[in-house]
Amino acid sequence: MRMFQYKILFRHWGKNKIYPCISTFSLVIGLTCSTLLIGFAMHEQHTAHSTPGEDQLYVVQTKDNFYHNSELKTYDTPVGAAQKLHEKYPQVTGFCTFRQEFVVMHRGKHKQEIDNAYKVTPGFDTLFQPKMISGNLKQTLSQPLEIAITRSFALRTFGKENPLGEVLTLETYKDVFVKDGEGYGVSQQQVNQDYTITSVIDDRPPSVLYYELLFGLSPEEIARQPFSTSWYHNVVQVQARSDRSTLQEKINQDENANPLFLLPIEQAYYTKDYSENRLFRYRDYKQLQTSLYIALLILIIACFNHVNINMTRSFQRLLYSGQQLIHGASRNEIRWQVIQETALQVGFAFLISLALIYMVLPKFNAFMDSRLTFSDLFRGETLSIIFYTLVAVILFPSIYILYKAERVALANILRKNYTFHRSLIAGIIVVQFTISIILLALFLTIKGQTEYITHIRPDAESIISIEHEYTPNEHSWKTFKEQVITLPEVVDYTSTLPLMNGAIANREFNANTLKMDQRFFHFYHAELVAGDSLCHTSDISTHKVLVNESLIRKKQIENPVGQSFSHDGMDFVICGVIKDYAIAHVTNEVEPLIIIRETDDWVNARGSVIKTRPGEVEATIARMQSSWKTIAPDESPLVFTSLAEIYRDIHKEEFRTARIVSVFTWISMLLSCMGLFGLAWYSVECRTKEICLRKVNGATEKQIVLLVCGRFVKWMIWASLLGIPIAWYLANTWISQFVYRAELSPWIFIMSVLLVIMIGIITVIRQSWYAATLNPIDTLKTE
Repeated sequence: MRMFQYKILFRHWGKNKIYPCISTFSLVIGLTCSTLLIGFAMHEQHTAHSTPGEDQLYVVQTKDNFYHNSELKTYDTPVGAAQKLHEKYPQVTGFCTFRQEFVVMHRGKHKQEIDNAYKVTPGFDTLFQPKMISGNLKQTLSQPLEIAITRSFALRTFGKENPLGEVLTLETYKDVFVKDGEGYGVSQQQVNQDYTITSVIDDRPPSVLYYELLFGLSPEEIARQPFSTSWYHNVVQVQARSDRSTLQEKINQDENANPLFLLPIEQAYYTKDYSENRLFRYRDYKQLQTSLYIALLILIIACFNHVNINMTRSFQRLLYSGQQLIHGASRNEIRWQVIQETALQVGFAFLISLALIYMVLPKFNAFMDSRLTFSDLFRGETLSIIFYTLVAVILFPSIYILYKAERVALANILRKNYTFHRSLIAGIIVVQFTISIILLALFLTIKGQTEYITHIRPDAESIISIEHEYTPNEHSWKTFKEQVITLPEVVDYTSTLPLMNGAIANREFNANTLKMDQRFFHFYHAELVAGDSLCHTSDISTHKVLVNESLIRKKQIENPVGQSFSHDGMDFVICGVIKDYAIAHVTNEVEPLIIIRETDDWVNARGSVIKTRPGEVEATIARMQSSWKTIAPDESPLVFTSLAEIYRDIHKEEFRTARIVSVFTWISMLLSCMGLFGLAWYSVECRTKEICLRKVNGATEKQIVLLVCGRFVKWMIWASLLGIPIAWYLANTWISQFVYRAELSPWIFIMSVLLVIMIGIITVIRQSWYAATLNPIDTLKTE
């Protein structure tokens, strides 16, 4: 009996290929997207909670020096902060301090900079308990000339995962403290040393930490350094069941001058740090939420297509179901048959989606900056969520279809005296296109903001900063700079860096510093608000400066030109004020900036920035690379970065969000149009007799097309009326986080609606034209 039912099912699918194809395709796309995004979200959640004993571990934070009047915090903490907490508070039972190291690895004639190298205290092994491939990590960190590396670093460097006993030649820098008459000074001394690899850490398991090389750092070494040019990150362990709020209150009372804050380590994964932190991995929590919401929306659209198509198929096969009832089949058997058919289709679609996931997973990881593996989809809570999602996709549509079908009496089924209710179909189409309009409007909003960020400074795409990884030969570098400005593609040049040179610390607030030459204003189109630009003076003094509007607001200076101010013990005279421009993330207010006039000698200046003709950036970079290789064949390649790329890197999370929304917006549009195509096809099939009678009575082809399309256009207009307010609210909420933002134009929503309606009309126009060109005689013969 069951085999007979399956034969009937497959025969029905073969007879009406368009419906099962649309339904299966929708399920494949919906299940692929939702499974990937659910797996991604659960993997990120697992990463955030991957640290053993996480309920006792806290990252130490302090106020960000650049944002004294805000609540922004940083992981860059004072030297010995964790050790001090451990000694002062009994609740702190352990600690680990990380010091970032500037390391260059020498392999034969080649040099490679290692960004994620750290010196760590012995508490690292106890607090984080990393999985080891070989070696004793605690012993390695206690020896001065031994080093621990990660598995991925070993594979990349040595081609094997366990290079125990291999020697690495590393160039590091240590702080040398010099006491003079005014106090302490610090300088960095380069040290070349051979280190033996005695431990290999398995970095495949998820972790909130990202490191490649680990050296030992003794507490005594920390205590000997009153200050340092390196960055320190600290993690403390507190007693089990200790009240963090009580401990935080004690720390706040004792550390007023330099307050410290305890952040649970699982929250560190979702906490943005605006410093140069590379140790703690970061995932934008809003981006994670966006991914989950999109996964849900895509799955809803796919299920709606499945429900719509199966509703049409169910009404088509009601006669067969009625015949089954007459021949003794129970309603429960028919219900079970419908659920089995749905489960078979969903299962088939899920198998295809798994094969698709396996193929696209590497690209997905690159796209999302993730480390998701195929096996992660079948572990723990992820497998449970995917299983229950499949059960819901099978049961909910089946139950609804049975509910609607069973409301038709058996006698009416046998006499074919039943009507096809369109209210559900209309509602589903409206919801599908409402979702598409919302996603499209969000995509256009995010795209507009990312374009605004990219071009927030004039000519950002054409401005190229030239940098070198390692200090090159002085003569070669000067020769190269002389040649660069003679290239025909180079229209301007300056030694003024695009953002800043450094910063001056102060308890009141920190100020960025920038050294400019006379080309600064013309090159960057900087706007002078008041005073003198200092471009035409020959008196170059570090005390005569330009400042931006932000510094004037911070200092609360009225009539600033000519006035003096002190900052960190240095006296300055304000000669001019320039208009604020973004030099950091645009969700923050522009930071104070002090601009110091410097030499106009392009060849001997430190900075090297050029401007090319529009559209000739790549060609110019290629010529400069060739020129540098000719001048200095043994030197490391130069690094060329456009100003637009600099801003993209600062806002990389926003650009990733834009890519996510972009891809899934078009997927939602595709699914919505597939469902609309199937319904238009079914509509024409059901109304063939009506259309032919209208043609016999004089209806033109244009009237028939309008008749078929009109209903779908009406549904899409309803979707527009529902989608615009929701889209405006979500778009306004997202863009309001930026201090500097693009205008939220009404054209974004108008374009979204017009584009959706246009795509919808293109989708149904083929079926409409097919209906309009039917031959009434041939059709009415068979009716």
